[in-house]
Formats: sequence, C-alpha cells, structure tokens
Amino acid sequence: MTPREFLNKATSLNGHASRQVTELFRYSTAGTTAAILDFTVLIALVEIFHVNYLYAAAIGFIVGTTTSFTIDKKGGFKATKRGFKQGLLIFATFSGICLILTIFTLKFVVENLEMNYIIAKFLVAIIISILNFALNYNITFGDLK
Repeated sequence: MTPREFLNKATSLNGHASRQVTELFRYSTAGTTAAILDFTVLIALVEIFHVNYLYAAAIGFIVGTTTSFTIDKKGGFKATKRGFKQGLLIFATFSGICLILTIFTLKFVVENLEMNYIIAKFLVAIIISILNFALNYNITFGDLK
C-alpha cells in the first residue's frame, strides 16, 4: 500500500466515513501541519532573529496558509471543480482578511490584555481557523456540494 492509499483509507475511516467527515479530517490534518509551520516560523523569527512579533506572525500566517491551501487542493478537496489559480485567488482573499483580523486581534490581546504573544497567537488562531474553515469550505472549495 502506498502512503497516499494509506492516507486515503485512514482519513476516510477505510471508506466508512461520509464525505463531509473525510473532508473535515483532511482539512484538520492540513490545518495542523499549517499551524505547526506558522508557530515554528513565529517563534523562530521572534526568539532567534528578534523580529517584531506582529511581523513574525504575518510571515508565519502566510507560510501556514500557503501550505494549507496546497495540501487541501491536492488532497482534502481534490474533487473541487474550481481550477488551481481561481481557487488560490479566492483562498488568498479570505486568507488576507483572516491575516488582517489575526494581526489586529493579536496586537489587541498582547498589548491591552498583556498576554504572552505565543498564548495570544494560539487563542487567536483557534478563532481565525474556524472562520477560515467556514469561508473556504463553503466558498473556495464549495463546488463539491
């Protein structure tokens, strides 16, 4: 069994899960990978290279969302009829909105609530991920329905 076949079986519970559950599981897997990259870039830029946490958060977000889109398009939502370029444009638009919300919310939480930037980023990421999932599931990859 190839790694791709294994992942297909694992994420669809050997073909027993509904399409929606399979897509959610695959989206979550891509999201987890993206989040790990996002946080790794954020922490490395702040702690090692002394980049401002807001700039580092923006760069990490871009790295993470680009990775997420690639994984989602190639695996999680590969049956979408929308072309790669059109899907990327829509995804980038939503990601831009989510990036702006992330930066402003992160700045507010860190500076006004005096929370550590890593903890604040974690909390903000949860909220923004839900919004990003809803937008992308229903619109970017929504032609699956």
